[in-house]
Amino acid sequence: IYVIHVEDQNRNSGVGNIPNSVNVPFYIQTTLRINGQLGPNNSAQLLNPPIDNGCTNKPFYHNPSAFDPDGDSLGYQLINCRGAAGIEILDTYDPSIVSDPVRIDSTTGEVRWEVPKNVGQYNFALLVSEYRIGPLGSWEFMGSVTRDLQVDIDQCNNNPPVLDPLGPFCVVAGEIINLLVTADDPDGDRISIR
Repeated sequence: IYVIHVEDQNRNSGVGNIPNSVNVPFYIQTTLRINGQLGPNNSAQLLNPPIDNGCTNKPFYHNPSAFDPDGDSLGYQLINCRGAAGIEILDTYDPSIVSDPVRIDSTTGEVRWEVPKNVGQYNFALLVSEYRIGPLGSWEFMGSVTRDLQVDIDQCNNNPPVLDPLGPFCVVAGEIINLLVTADDPDGDRISIR
């Protein structure tokens, strides 16, 4: 098992849920397990950027869009951000600071912050762990990747379009699905669907 980490001297200043953030190092790590009986192993890859934007008083959603090149099963959890030498920064999710619970779907990886109330920058950490079935039929831990997510919350005057319910659909890989998608904008703005 190998642990690969990076530590950067300073985070951005003014991070709302990390006191004195400019003097707190940024730290992330990856754990990689190499075992010849389990075959080759690559770390999970996260395709969406680790910086996202949200609006006060509106639900915030972020999905890291993770996949595993080896086809390993992925599981997700929120963890505390880390600082110098990988030490956890406690109270990252303190309700008195973030104002509303931050949750993650352990299967899809979607982060949901119900109602951010304060303008500012916030950091949250996601742990993406990979598992595969071993030779004896049990799930084997293969490794993990940490994402430190920056969320910039601002006051927004615009509301997102609302899509008509579409699913659920079950599609076999390689098949084509055709469907009509319609949307309505609560502010009366023009909508382009591509």
